[in-house]
Parts: sequence; structure tokens; C-alpha cells
Amino acid sequence: MLRPLSGEGMRHNPSESIRLVVEKGYGDYARSKFANAQARLDDLEQLSQYALRYEDVNTFLEEVALANPIAGEDVAVVGPEDEKIVLSSVHQAKGLEWRVVFVIWLADGRFPSQRALRVPGGIIRVPEQNVPAEMAIMLRDTMEKEIVIPGEEEERRLFYVPRVSRDGARSRRRRCPDGTVALRARTARRGLREVGHRIGAGMRLLLISSSLVHGYGYLDHPEPDIKRHLAGKKRVAFVPFAAFDHAAYTAKVSERFGRMGFEIVPIEQLDQADAIFVGGGNTFRLLKKLYDRNLLDAIGKRVRAGMPYIGSSAGSVITAPTIRTTNDMPIVEVKSLNSLGLIPFQINGHYLDPDPGSKHKGETREERIREFHEENSTPVVGLREGTMLLVEDKSYKLLGLKPARLFRRGEEPIEVGPGTRLEVILNRADGEGSRS
Repeated sequence: MLRPLSGEGMRHNPSESIRLVVEKGYGDYARSKFANAQARLDDLEQLSQYALRYEDVNTFLEEVALANPIAGEDVAVVGPEDEKIVLSSVHQAKGLEWRVVFVIWLADGRFPSQRALRVPGGIIRVPEQNVPAEMAIMLRDTMEKEIVIPGEEEERRLFYVPRVSRDGARSRRRRCPDGTVALRARTARRGLREVGHRIGAGMRLLLISSSLVHGYGYLDHPEPDIKRHLAGKKRVAFVPFAAFDHAAYTAKVSERFGRMGFEIVPIEQLDQADAIFVGGGNTFRLLKKLYDRNLLDAIGKRVRAGMPYIGSSAGSVITAPTIRTTNDMPIVEVKSLNSLGLIPFQINGHYLDPDPGSKHKGETREERIREFHEENSTPVVGLREGTMLLVEDKSYKLLGLKPARLFRRGEEPIEVGPGTRLEVILNRADGEGSRS
């Protein structure tokens, strides 16, 4: 198995390398050793799919590799006479088995990691009875209860793990081998919230369902919001890739933004721009171009650092964890459906309500979103024409002319009106608003 893995071709194909490891031995080993072998193999299949976005193994490993498979408590049992440093991942550093934990790469551009920022989700293992309501976005039965946090919360967890052990989270106090006392779990979770909410803070996005609404010209209805969003800014980097004719699209946008007092520059001048506008069109074509030009990470990094972002239609859809809830046809092949992951929910733009008088028997938009929730747990926000979302830090405020429709797996959809802050609803177990 090592010989084919060491070939030159495999160095540029991390996805196939993972598949080869499973096929040539690990699959049989897992099935003979582990009761949850299929779950492990399913995870590896997902990892292989995720690795498709990387062009070489080294780049892939820089983001996803852990230090070693040894649990922290197995390497930390040393006597007071021993002097040594244990190099581990923070995921292994469960906290109080070490008296001091240094977190390496806690620096801008390295933390949060690109892996966590692009891939939504992360798990903090906390017993059900200790789950705070504001964090219980979703609970599911596994070998133990887990809180599943969307977005870059996986990286926020890195602050939590070194501070409290899993045992400490299950009891009020824990006496450690060196005589110190574990923090109460409630205190540690509060620390997570206090520190973690500053990670990724400063993001400002205006996500428009559509640039055209009946009775208005191009970008007329959101013009006041665009001006407020870009107050004090001048140069706007435009991404025209959702359209076929980039030149014509850029000319149209340049003229319209010029009337609002802004200068449009090409996305290649992102470093000299004050803001970003990603226009609408075909979402698959847009995402493919961003991957092909290695722009997805560059845009995400700038937005997380505070650069204002405006998206229209497809440009709004790609701010979600994936583009799985777009309405567009897959007219081009995209190596991954994962997108910017700037918000913790999916967007369905141009959301249409079913016509009660229609004799058409095809699927409604609501039925398609329910199908999405048969396989996925991420909430979906249906943005009707004339609506938009204002994202400020971790606040998601609905703006515009109409209500939006919020879908969560296993629940009836909820109508949310303009002015509603979606994070309040998403963080409540029972939701609020007008149920259909």
C-alpha cells in the first residue's frame, strides 16, 4: 500500500490517497476491530470528498492533520521530577491533565484556521443535563450527548478544551493529580462564550435575495441599505463570475454603483478595495470560478477581517456553509458544494410560496427544502424577493419589503418579519414568530 501512496500522482491527490488507504487495508481492519466501523468509514468518505478541494497532500495536511492518535491523559502521567514538553493537538489537550497549556498559532491569519472557517460545524461533548439553552442548537443521540455548534464554533472550542476536562464538565469539582481543582463546567462554558464570541467578530454582510424586484430598477430597492452598508467606503471589488459575459456584467454594475457614488474595481484588486460585491447569476458557475481562481479563501479572510460584503442572489447563497439550497441548475461541475461558510444557515434565494389555486403538481420550494432536511440539519432561510439579511458580527437581521421563511429539520416553517433578528430564534429550542 505504501508504494502506490508514495507515487508522484498521489502527492497531488489527497482525496484518492484517503480512498486507497481504506480500500487497501483500513476498511477491513476497522470492520474487524470497531463496533462503529461503518460510521468511521463514512467519516473517511466525507473526508475524502472534502479533500477534493486541495491540489496537493501537503496543503491538505496543513489544515486537517492532528499531531498523533495518543490521548492526552496517556502521555501526561509523569512524575514531578520529569521535565518535558508534550506536543499535541488542542483536541487532545483535554485541559487539566496538564498544568500549563500553550496554544500555538493563536495569531491572525492562523486562528481561526481556514479549515474551521470553511467547513461548518464542530462538536463540544457536554452531558445533556449541562447543556445551556443558548448553545443547544441541536442535540442528537450518539454514544454520548453532544452539542453541535455551526460555523467556526469548532475553532472557538479550542479555547474551551484546554480549560476544562470532560470529567470536569460532568461534576461540580475534580481533584487533579497535582492538587489543583477543576473549574466548574458552567464557569468554563461562560468563558467560552466570553472569549469565543470575539472570534470572527466584525463581519458585515448585506445579503440581498434579488437585484431586481417588480416595480423597481436594477438594485433600486436595496439602494438605501447599500449606501449605509458602504458608508465611508469608495472602491468596491466586483465578482462577475455568476454571469456568462463578465465584461457586460461589470459594465452594468459599474454604472449602477457609480450612480451611488462608488467605484467598481476587478476582484483581482481585492487587496486595494474597501468592500466586495458578488453579483447574481448561476451559483454553480460562480462557485466553480472562485475555486478555480483560488479566491474563496481570500474573500473569506477579508470579510472575516471586517471588509464589508454585499451579495445578490447567488452572491448571497455562497455565504452559507454550502450551495445545496440554491435553485440553479448545475450547468458546470464544481469540485465541492462547500462555499464561504460565513453564516451558520443555508439561504434559499428568490423563495416562492406555493400558489393555492395552481393545478401544477410539481414540487414546491418548501418541499425541496424539506428534502434537504432529510439529509442535512442546517437551518434554511427562504428569502423572498425584496428581502435581505444584514449580518453584523453574529447578528442576522431581516430587512426589506416582505417576511422571510425559516426552516428547521423536524419543525414546521416559521414566518419572520422585517426587523427580526434570526439569531434569537435559532438559539431558542421552541422558536418564535408566526408558524404556518
